[in-house]
Amino acid sequence: INTKYNKNSKSIYFINKTIKVIKAILYVMSFFYVWEAYFTNVVTVISFMTAAITLALREFIINLFSGFYIKMGKPFKIEDRIEINDVTGDVVNINMLSFDVLEVSDKDQSTGIITTLPNSSIFNYKLKNYMKGFKYIWDEITIKLDLKNDLETTEELLYKIVNQNDVVKQIPSKMMKEMQNAVKDYRVYYNHLNPIIYVSIVDNHYELTIRFLVHPKKKRYVDSAIYRQILKECQNKKIILYKN
Repeated sequence: INTKYNKNSKSIYFINKTIKVIKAILYVMSFFYVWEAYFTNVVTVISFMTAAITLALREFIINLFSGFYIKMGKPFKIEDRIEINDVTGDVVNINMLSFDVLEVSDKDQSTGIITTLPNSSIFNYKLKNYMKGFKYIWDEITIKLDLKNDLETTEELLYKIVNQNDVVKQIPSKMMKEMQNAVKDYRVYYNHLNPIIYVSIVDNHYELTIRFLVHPKKKRYVDSAIYRQILKECQNKKIILYKN
């Protein structure tokens, strides 16, 4: 009797469990059938909210990872002069999401304006670093001279002016040391680091271009000093400028 009872109770138990599972499935199906439209709207709202949050955080995340790159990769550092997205100036601050640039004019003079740029700018725009690798750039001054000038004598005089400049005369040796360090990371070399003058004849006058190395932050000061010396020689009538 007990064996028969056990078999029947076991069958009843499994039948009852099966019925409960079927009921649960039917309840769930009925629930979703009745509330299908409501859940569709909820899912749609959640999808829009998720998309909005993702969009809002996108710039934050990109700028954050760009900040890590700036810190680790060092495309520029504090006090570097850079040009990016039509902004030229000196980097004065670097944050995790943005960096600040103290603008300079096209005359290389500070405007006093600080521009804040998102870190992602380094991937969205071309970046020029005037001081990366080595902190000197090539500068050129072009002088228009009358054909009455003795070319050889004028060249010697201009070489003397530029080579005696207190800033310019110290740079070739400094540049050589910096290039020795820079070659570890960059395939850059120059065969000539001292000032050089190029000569050309344009229409009915000479054009002498003085090319020399200068620190980007001292460019205008050096240009002005050289021009002043050239004007003195013009006043002494050792150099005759071309007049249209």
